[in-house]
Amino acid sequence: MAAVGPWVPDRPHLPVAMAVSGGADSLCLAILARRWRRAVIAFVVDHGLRETSRTEADLTCARLAAHDIRAVRLDIYGLSSGAGLQARARKARYDVLTQACVSHGCIDLLLGHHARDQAETVLIRKRAKSGPDGLAGMAVVAELASLRLVRPLLGVAPERLRARLVQDGIEWVEDASNANRKFERVRIRQRLTPARVQRVCSIASRQGHLRMKQAADTTQELANHVTAHPAGWVLLPATGVSAVGYSSLIQAMTGASHRISSVRIADLIREDGRPFTIGGARIVSAGRYSAGWIMQPEQRVDAAFRPAAGRMSAADTKFLPATIRAVLPTFRDCGFEIAACRAATDESLWG
Repeated sequence: MAAVGPWVPDRPHLPVAMAVSGGADSLCLAILARRWRRAVIAFVVDHGLRETSRTEADLTCARLAAHDIRAVRLDIYGLSSGAGLQARARKARYDVLTQACVSHGCIDLLLGHHARDQAETVLIRKRAKSGPDGLAGMAVVAELASLRLVRPLLGVAPERLRARLVQDGIEWVEDASNANRKFERVRIRQRLTPARVQRVCSIASRQGHLRMKQAADTTQELANHVTAHPAGWVLLPATGVSAVGYSSLIQAMTGASHRISSVRIADLIREDGRPFTIGGARIVSAGRYSAGWIMQPEQRVDAAFRPAAGRMSAADTKFLPATIRAVLPTFRDCGFEIAACRAATDESLWG
């Protein structure tokens, strides 16, 4: 787990969260995580789509409690069968998980995705003619606005996880929908062999390294050309920032889980200076500041939150990684000099 850190100290008020469906994969993840550290909390989501779902969620909570894992059931209301059910259920699930993490003070959420899940994701994206980013599959670590998503089992075959539970005499819930061929993911899963899973994951790994290199290049590009203002907006030059750079900046500013298509952005960056809104960010001509652009969140920060020069307010902390933002005060003007905030991120913080 050290490879996907840093982690907050193992203390009761700083739990690491886990999304547990009750299936073999997430249940095994939860038990392994509990052996790694004491301060963990499991969120068990009941989508309410099957008559037995509430019973299965409660049974999962009981199984977790038997292994000294605190479990909280999260209920989703209003989902109905029909077109796009899996996508709608996924969005609702991540919404309630994010809210639960914020409510319980969690800045890390462990997910039980494994190697076959990764292969399925890559093949689905390939069929949708996804670009290199999509073919990299799911990231081991993804920074969102409020928390980190961590997938420590992406390189592990699901057969190993089930074997571990069988060895320990632990039962799990089998979701009947996992065999329903009306879902594209299920149809792909049923055609996957262990050898093909390994081949597809190798491709995803190579694409992932390319994605990381592109991210490093984009970070350097933004560092060279973009100026951040304490009030929460950024100044971009007329040239020098690529469409990928714009896309990455929008994602960082809005906390979106995915980047906006750089092709869409390239079409919108006009020389005539007309403003436009995309992905929750408003981009307008810089006017008197420069010949470039100003980017700000579509929902503007109230002027009352703007800090004095050289000081940091709560409004500014949304641009920091969740692991750093969590240790900063939550009141409007914390009064820290920015240099002092930077010093608080050294390794002594993590114990």
